[in-house]
Amino acid sequence: MPPPLPAPPARTVLAVDDSPAIRAALEALLEPLGFEVVHAEHGAAALQLLRTSAFDLAFLDLQMPVLDGPTLLRFMRQHRDPTRVVLLTSAETASVAATIKLGVSDYLPKPFDAPALRAVLERVLGAEARRLEPDGGRLLLVDGPAGAAAALRGALPPHAALDEARGAEAEALARTRPYRALALGPGAGEGLRRALSASAPAAARLALGEAAAGADGVLPWPAAPDALRAPLLPLCLRPLVSAGGARVQLAGFRGEPAQEPLYLALAARRLHVALEWLRQEAAAVVVDLSRAPPRPEAVSPLAEEAAGAALDRGLEPMFLVPRGLERALAGGLADRFIVRAA
Repeated sequence: MPPPLPAPPARTVLAVDDSPAIRAALEALLEPLGFEVVHAEHGAAALQLLRTSAFDLAFLDLQMPVLDGPTLLRFMRQHRDPTRVVLLTSAETASVAATIKLGVSDYLPKPFDAPALRAVLERVLGAEARRLEPDGGRLLLVDGPAGAAAALRGALPPHAALDEARGAEAEALARTRPYRALALGPGAGEGLRRALSASAPAAARLALGEAAAGADGVLPWPAAPDALRAPLLPLCLRPLVSAGGARVQLAGFRGEPAQEPLYLALAARRLHVALEWLRQEAAAVVVDLSRAPPRPEAVSPLAEEAAGAALDRGLEPMFLVPRGLERALAGGLADRFIVRAA
């Protein structure tokens, strides 16, 4: 049976707001729809990102320190930046109207909810937005203790799905459904854990309560939903790798520094899944690692893993890496494949 289909190519959104809560709310609502959200805390930070990266859409706060929304928007339009802009505002109508004249596609009043955001996306993106289907990831609870399923449901984002099974039934589900994470209860023995790893190789394996052999991490148990929710579960449920059109794209790392090794391990496994699907579509593939942590020790192992996986599947890889690392990779990967800075 083929591996689960990876996420389709991600659209990239720039969220520019001095409020971390507003940026987090945008991310929580947009990511399940297939958007990768890049954060900027003010206009000056956004300007640096716009100089080096392309975005499908930007959500731009009106009033911010350092560089406000209207000033940033004027700069964008003066330099013919084509990014579509949605204005985030709680200001008075006159200020909104004046900024819209600078070239805003729409505006989203704060506070906002999922229906309001969806309405803006449909106005700005048209038919493209109507094809967006929520995908919050799928989690399988294996041999969970009493109360674990209810607690995990309370911890999951609204669009995520939870299945619960034991023993052979769990293994059968892991072979047929696209799980991003497996929550392994104390009753999941070593043999079952090995079988689950083979059936769902791209899924994060999280032990409930205490460390277990072969687990990527530990979820606290017993615990309330808030303790389960952060910080491990969101990372594991993210669509870290998207694929389509002879291109594989890695999402950026967000989380605590201690989580970066898990991000890199999951990224490597999910690159394998994406390349397995693309082997039927193309003879060559672009592996976009430009959003990986911009350090050689992070990018080089990922690129080597992807190169081996691509060649094993008859694909010729080309790599996009963070700016400046194309020279750092010389003498190894860059001597064997085309490596470009994104």
